[in-house]
Amino acid sequence: MQAHHSGEARPESNQGQQNTRNLPQTLQVTYQSIEDDYWSSTQSSTKSIAKGVGKVSINLPIALNATQAQTIADILHYQTIIEQDEVTLNVGTKYFHLLPGDCISIKDANGQDSLLRIEAITSHAPYLHQLRCVKTRQQLYERTRKGIERPYFSPKLIQPAQTHWQLLNSPKLDSTEDTPQAYFVCYSDTEDVKRWPGANLFLKAADGLELIAQQTLPATAGYTQGILGPASENLWDRANTIAVILMSGVLSSITEMEVFNGKNVALIGDEIVQFVKAELIGPKTYRLSQLLRGRKGTESNILKHTDKDRFILLEPGKLKALPMLLSQRNQIQDYKAVTFNLDPDDVGTESFIYRGDDLKPLAPVHLKAKILRDTVTLSWIRESRLGGAWLDHVDAPLGEAFERYEVEVLQAGKVIETLQTTQASLDYPYQPHLSFRIYQLSELVGRGAPGEIIL
Repeated sequence: MQAHHSGEARPESNQGQQNTRNLPQTLQVTYQSIEDDYWSSTQSSTKSIAKGVGKVSINLPIALNATQAQTIADILHYQTIIEQDEVTLNVGTKYFHLLPGDCISIKDANGQDSLLRIEAITSHAPYLHQLRCVKTRQQLYERTRKGIERPYFSPKLIQPAQTHWQLLNSPKLDSTEDTPQAYFVCYSDTEDVKRWPGANLFLKAADGLELIAQQTLPATAGYTQGILGPASENLWDRANTIAVILMSGVLSSITEMEVFNGKNVALIGDEIVQFVKAELIGPKTYRLSQLLRGRKGTESNILKHTDKDRFILLEPGKLKALPMLLSQRNQIQDYKAVTFNLDPDDVGTESFIYRGDDLKPLAPVHLKAKILRDTVTLSWIRESRLGGAWLDHVDAPLGEAFERYEVEVLQAGKVIETLQTTQASLDYPYQPHLSFRIYQLSELVGRGAPGEIIL
C-alpha cells in the first residue's frame, strides 16, 4: 500500500508511540438512559494504568440502554490504551475509497498481519493520499459487557402554589412620601419557598399584560374569628380581644414601647390597629390583646368590623408601594398576581379601584363643643399625614396646599347644612339633637376622613 512516484525508492511507513502518562484510569460515558425514561445516566470503565491520569468524561447525547453504554465505555477506554502505536501510510488512487474510521490490514516489517484504524486522511498530491493510522485489534470491537441498570426514581415535580394577593387603599404609611400609591401584598398557603418563590403583579392594559411589580416576601395575613368591638382611639383598648387565623406567617408579642415605636401594625378590616400581645391559642390561631385603635386616621372604621375581617400585618419589605396616577383614581382596573413560573393565562384577573386614601387628610381630633347661650362653638385639632414627628417648638406640618375644613351639621342623623371654614373652629346656632362631622379638605382629592361629635 506504500504508494510512491516512479523511479523513487519505496518509502518506509512512519511509526510512533504515545506517552502512557496521558492515559485515563477511568473513562465515564454520560448518555440518555432508555430504562430511566431518558434521564441522564452514566457507565464507566476502569483500568489500572501506571502513571495514568484520573478520569475522563465523554458526553453522548443519544439514547442508549445500560449494556450499550457500558460497551461503548469499554471500547473507548481500550482504544485509548491499545491504540498507542501510530502509523503513517501513503496510498494511491486505488485506496481513495477509504474513510476515517475504516480498519485495514497490512503486513508489518516482520511479515505479520497488522490491523490499522484510519484516524485522518490528508491529500498530498492529485494521486497521493496520506493515511494517519493507529494499530488496533479485532477483539476490541467484539467485546460486550452488561451495564449496571441503576434504579429509576421518578422525579418529583414541584407544582407552584397559587398566590393570594390584595391591593390596599390605605392611609399614607410612610409619612415622608407624598406621591399617589396603593399597596401590594401577596402570600400563599404554603411556606415551601420552592412552591412559592414569589409573584409578579400584572395590570391588564389595552395591548396585553403590563408587569408593574414583583414580590418575593410573603405577607403575614389571614382573617379574624369573631367581631372586634368598639373602643376609643385615644386610649389603650384593654377590654377587647380578637382571634386571628393566619394563612401565612407568624405573630409575636412585644412591649408597649415597641408599639409606640411603630411595631405590630396591622390592618383589620379597614381599621389600622396595633397590638402588644399575640397569644398562640391553636394551630396558626392567635388572640390579640392590649390594642391601640384607629391608627393613621382610621377612627371612622372602628365601628365597621364584621366576622372574618381581613388581617394583614403591615411590615416593611412585605408591603410593596405601587405608584399610581391621579387619573387612575376611582377607575376600575383589572390586575392579576401570578406565582413565578406559572403561565399568566392560567390566572384570572381581579378588579381594583384606587380611591386615593393615601392622599386624603386625616380626621380632625380632640373635637370639643361649648354651648354658650344660643351658640355652639366647635373646636378641633388637625392631624398631618406628612411628617408629624414630635419636635420641640415646631408644629406639625400642614401637609396640604391650604388649610380648609368642611363641616356637616346633622339633626336626628340627617344632614341639614354644610359649611366651610379656614380655621379649626366654628360657631353654629344651637338646636336640639345636633351632631357634627368635620372633614379637612385636600386640593387633590377633596374630603379626608371625618371627625364626629354628638351634642
